[in-house]
Amino acid sequence: MARPESQAIAGYFPTPDHLVPAIASLVALERERYDRPVFFDPCAGTGSALVALTAAVLDVAPAEAARYCQAIELEATRAEALSRRLPHGGARSGDALTFGIAASPGASVLFLNPPYDTDREHRRLEQRFLARFTDALAPGGALLFVVPHTALAASVEHLASRYTNVQAWRFPDPDFAAFKQVVVVAERRGEPVPPDRMTLQRLRAAAETASALPVLQGGEGTPAVTVRLPHAHLTLHAQALDVEDLLSHAQPFAPSAALMGFDREARQLLGSPLPVALPPRPAHIALALAAGLLNGRRLAPNDSSWLPYLLAKGTFTRTLQTVDQRRNKKGEVTGEVCVQQPRLDLHILRLDTLTFHQLALGTEPSGAPSLDEFNTADLLEHYSESLVRLVREQLPAMHDPDDPEHQIALPSLARRPYRRQAALIQAGLKLLALGENPQLLAEVGTGKSTVALSIAGALAPSRFAATSAELVRVGITPRGLRPVSRMLVVCPPHLLQSWTDQACAVLPDAPVQIVQAPSDLDRPAAIYVLSRETAKLGSSIAGVAGTRCPDCGHPLPEGSPESFAARRLRCQGEVVVPSNPFARLARDLGLVLQRSLSDSLRERLLPYLEAHPAAHRRALQLYRQDSPTDPISPSGRVALQDALAQVAGLVEANFLRLSNWEHRFWEPFRVAAHLALVLDAFEPFAARCRELAARRVAEADPRLYLQPRLDPINELLEKQLTELAPLAERLHDADSGEDLRCGFLGRVLEMLLSGATWATKPGCGAALHTTTPEPRRYPLARYILSRKRRLIDLVILDEAHEFSTSGSAQQKAAHRLVQLPRVPVIALTGSLMGGYASSLFANAWALSRRFRSQFDLDEKPSFVTRYGYRKLLVTPTTAKPLPGTRSYGRQSDRTDGDGFEIRQLGEAPGVLPLYILEHILPTGLVMHKGDLDEELPPCSEEPTPVRTSPDDFLDAKLLAEFSRLRAALISRIHADRGTERAGLLWGAMSELPSYLDLANEECGPFVIRYPDEAGGEEVATGVAFPANWRSPKERWLLAELRAELRTGLNAGRRAIVFLRHTGNRGFLRRLHRLIAEDLEQAPTFLDPAKVPTGVRERWLNEVIDGGCRVLLVHPKAVQTGLNNLTAFHTAIWLEGPDYDARVTRQANGRPHRIGQTEPVRLIYPYYADTLQKAALDLVARKITASLQVDGLSLAGALEAAGALSEEDRLHATAALAIGQALYRAATGSGGAR
Repeated sequence: MARPESQAIAGYFPTPDHLVPAIASLVALERERYDRPVFFDPCAGTGSALVALTAAVLDVAPAEAARYCQAIELEATRAEALSRRLPHGGARSGDALTFGIAASPGASVLFLNPPYDTDREHRRLEQRFLARFTDALAPGGALLFVVPHTALAASVEHLASRYTNVQAWRFPDPDFAAFKQVVVVAERRGEPVPPDRMTLQRLRAAAETASALPVLQGGEGTPAVTVRLPHAHLTLHAQALDVEDLLSHAQPFAPSAALMGFDREARQLLGSPLPVALPPRPAHIALALAAGLLNGRRLAPNDSSWLPYLLAKGTFTRTLQTVDQRRNKKGEVTGEVCVQQPRLDLHILRLDTLTFHQLALGTEPSGAPSLDEFNTADLLEHYSESLVRLVREQLPAMHDPDDPEHQIALPSLARRPYRRQAALIQAGLKLLALGENPQLLAEVGTGKSTVALSIAGALAPSRFAATSAELVRVGITPRGLRPVSRMLVVCPPHLLQSWTDQACAVLPDAPVQIVQAPSDLDRPAAIYVLSRETAKLGSSIAGVAGTRCPDCGHPLPEGSPESFAARRLRCQGEVVVPSNPFARLARDLGLVLQRSLSDSLRERLLPYLEAHPAAHRRALQLYRQDSPTDPISPSGRVALQDALAQVAGLVEANFLRLSNWEHRFWEPFRVAAHLALVLDAFEPFAARCRELAARRVAEADPRLYLQPRLDPINELLEKQLTELAPLAERLHDADSGEDLRCGFLGRVLEMLLSGATWATKPGCGAALHTTTPEPRRYPLARYILSRKRRLIDLVILDEAHEFSTSGSAQQKAAHRLVQLPRVPVIALTGSLMGGYASSLFANAWALSRRFRSQFDLDEKPSFVTRYGYRKLLVTPTTAKPLPGTRSYGRQSDRTDGDGFEIRQLGEAPGVLPLYILEHILPTGLVMHKGDLDEELPPCSEEPTPVRTSPDDFLDAKLLAEFSRLRAALISRIHADRGTERAGLLWGAMSELPSYLDLANEECGPFVIRYPDEAGGEEVATGVAFPANWRSPKERWLLAELRAELRTGLNAGRRAIVFLRHTGNRGFLRRLHRLIAEDLEQAPTFLDPAKVPTGVRERWLNEVIDGGCRVLLVHPKAVQTGLNNLTAFHTAIWLEGPDYDARVTRQANGRPHRIGQTEPVRLIYPYYADTLQKAALDLVARKITASLQVDGLSLAGALEAAGALSEEDRLHATAALAIGQALYRAATGSGGAR
């Protein structure tokens, strides 16, 4: 049932009456041990199910059963019916959660079928009721928990901790189809215990798939739980609310009460201020407008001679932009793929004419001559002074570098910081004093390491008192500070030496120790430098080999030992266990008598021995070796004698239970008779049977069982004994007796197996992986957290954005170090965001108390829904237009925009402006290259179109061949719509622009195909052009390198050529040959496989000193930590920028940083009017989304806030995955070929 419908009936789903007997059969009470049981139901409804359950368990009439029931019901009509059904005072009316419980010891049985709904605290309302009323159940009492299967997962840990012998059954069809209900039966523990792994694993498996649960059935089977309580007692008392007492303590709000805002002027209530670490930048004005911080504020024009004063109101919404259509096999549109995009609607009120205007959207000033024609950027340009002032009021800075009263004196260190660096150092110290973890968001090459080390140096024991005094002087009490005697720097492996050098430059008196093993932490040092790889790496993990689990012998799942290790698999096999006496006897005899059984019986018994690994392996070996049948061993005879005693006991008991003669007697009798034959004890057994038969006839009540009804049964018994007697004689024959004995033994086991019933339970759960002895390593992050947690006083996380992938080993290692008690953390990054909001979650949760108070660790989807943008599939169920925003009725809950099913497909790039204001700026220390006192040389970004020659036939053929491949790929994508292969070719579409750069014989065939996991079917193959022909872009590259490197003015310049397909060795060899032939100097290729990250900077120094002029490299190989690339002055992205915005930004920051003395050019060549131009635009969009966090550009901030015009918005569908966006560009109006 849908949740609104469920809430409408208060979650009331009564237990079906016809299933109550089956549920009752799961519980039994030892009648001789109790005097007055208590059956308790806190959500009883009318009480019919509770009374019927009690009557069935106790085997009494319903009227008598009502005496043993206690129940609560909230709804008035049902509560009245409950009182009539329980006339002896056991009914209560009201909210069960408000009742007090006095359990001494508690109820015998807790029957709990609670309301079905979600719950903010416990995830499910069913779990809230279970947690509340577990204490009402006596230890050893039975729980009967009826819930929807979807709600079971929320109660797994509680059940494993507070209950034992937990079992679950699903309702039979068609009852299960109605509400998907299951019943959980368990016995309450005396005290809570930590949940054991096996129980959790079993319960979670039950909560995942209902089909694996046994079906609830009635019958006379063994109860799941038997209650053995000597007595039960439960007292319920309503907790009354004394309204008069509450009112007597209530105080009216004072006129100056800050809570109500009575202490402020009206204008102060317009947008609450959000404190930030540093003064906001002009680009943050757009974000403040979008967040509503400036609504209702009076704006003054920069030039009042022609512009009026006005009020502005910004409204931020997320609109849907259609980017693709889903079609069925008939080509009919079945849905539309949309992405959420920001939209900022800005309304103004002219205070001179009191007229309203809505500004046009735009990210660049239009130069409009009048206010009526302004767009958003025009407003920011002409009212900038007032806007900057208001933004500073609404975003008050904790540290203002321009305010003398905010300045604190910094200690003198070996390296003197630039002015902006000094401001960040002071702000970082203040944040640490307030208990916050600073996030240093600085562009590549601006000296992040200098800032972090200077903060640590100011807190060194010898400088701590002076720094604390300065903080107190400016009004900050350093409660969260303590001296930093030892700090830990976590960095990429290739930056170990770089951090060592930086530490020596800033803090030359602080000893530095590179940590490569646990023993290095015992060496005296002030700065420990730890590679993130060493922090995460432990011993290697290998999977088990063979075909069966080494612990329980169950067959291993499909896969290789490598896959077992990679997935950390555990044995998931189920073992069969006995559930009745015949099954237990068959298993016990099978364990002992394996060598005396035939091969057919060994094979039949194998599945029932899996719970006993050693015996199972032995039986399996005997079966495979086709071992001969041995005589019964002495231990086997002992086991048979024990079995005979058990079965004979069943026979004797059933002799005297007249009503169960036919049902319970003959099967045990036949088994016992054959066991007696095997053991040469048939005559005593036959004599005892005749004796009991005579006793039975003598004790029979003639009023119930007449003699003529007993005589045929006695005659049948005598006939059976007479027929078996000659067989006992034949067992003494020396030649055939032993074979006959083994035959009887086999017949015994066949009869036991035919009457046996079995149950399944999870297997051993043993790990199918283990650590290898070599290499012997221990993850140092875990070691520091467990053994050296008091060693470190400060942690510095370098390149923190690389710890943003949830679940990765390096993310876990870094965040373990963040958990060090009372140890502050400074996070350094040059690009905090990778374009998507989800890339912010992991680090924000680990570093920010403010963020953790808002989101739990498992609430990343909620975070993305609140602060990010989604890609959605909108499927109309009626003929309605695409929904934009939902509208509501004026006096009802009517909504427009219904009739659509909306399903989330993924994310779109971007983050809401409110996130930046609430979670970035309060702890973010932002620094750009332009902030440095030292003037950096200019850096220009140059998208450069490459055009084909009209005189070259192969140039035209290249474009024609690309068009053919594009058409073939688009056609196949169209054909796949509505099929299981829909979407499998997006990756191929993202790679299609690369054909223009790889269409050469030396590069190998360019094949468009489906992914290997989907079969790898070929779609199309591109023509490979002759090796002696140079493509238009190759001709452009060689000309550009000649012009850049050979001219007199540029004689000392060097160039980096960024390549994405460095794995194509033919492509690399071709570029190497062409450049060497044309420039008469071979380029150098940085091969990451041959140059490890730890020696990469030293290798580059040697290459540069050796005269390298052109470096070929993948951008990911140089994106972090290489400070010597300032020797290069031109970067050419030959195949276009990397699709990851962070990689592109980091790689571009390598040549343009502190130390660069020449102008830097970043060149992006692309074939004009092709998908290469579309791909370049798409990556530019992702970089814009990444840059908005920094407040670097006003246009970028306006775009992030949603000030794009509709025309620009159509191009902003770059927010998609690259392949889908290129598909849209190829099939839309953009005209890209």
